[in-house]
Amino acid sequence: MGRGFQAAAAMAQMRSAVRLLVAVDPDPVPVLTRLDTFFDRYELNQLVTMMYAVADPGTNQVTIANAGHLPPVIIRADGHTEIVANHEELLLGAGTAPRSVGVFDLFPGDALLAFTDVERRDEEIDDSQARLLHACEALQPRSITEALDVLVEQVTDPNRDDDVAAILVRRLS
Repeated sequence: MGRGFQAAAAMAQMRSAVRLLVAVDPDPVPVLTRLDTFFDRYELNQLVTMMYAVADPGTNQVTIANAGHLPPVIIRADGHTEIVANHEELLLGAGTAPRSVGVFDLFPGDALLAFTDVERRDEEIDDSQARLLHACEALQPRSITEALDVLVEQVTDPNRDDDVAAILVRRLS
């Protein structure tokens, strides 16, 4: 969270820590739990949001742990959209608490969208999510690159200078 040198340094530390932890055990609960321990032991003065997902194409399931992000959106092959149930999880660096996961199916042709900063200061979060879902309905027939460009343009707050990050992954088979 934030900008500047401190935020960039925290991101670099997080990236290294996540890579190490995933190499040891990619399960989402241990990864986030160990990151909580990392923050606790080293007294980092930075809050970090993170969403971590593991896909198993053999079972069609995605397991997701969320530390402070808005919930991702599933865009089904038929264009139907749904918000992944969000567990109220602490941001990394905000203390320790038992971590939990959500599990959902992702079938061939479905897509998963994770994003930051689509909420607007002058509207309720439910209205922001409704605007996002409406924008997602038009994404399915497009290429991933074109879909992301359209999505960011439709959901970005024109009155605010803020970074919007979005990741869209589509399951091909």
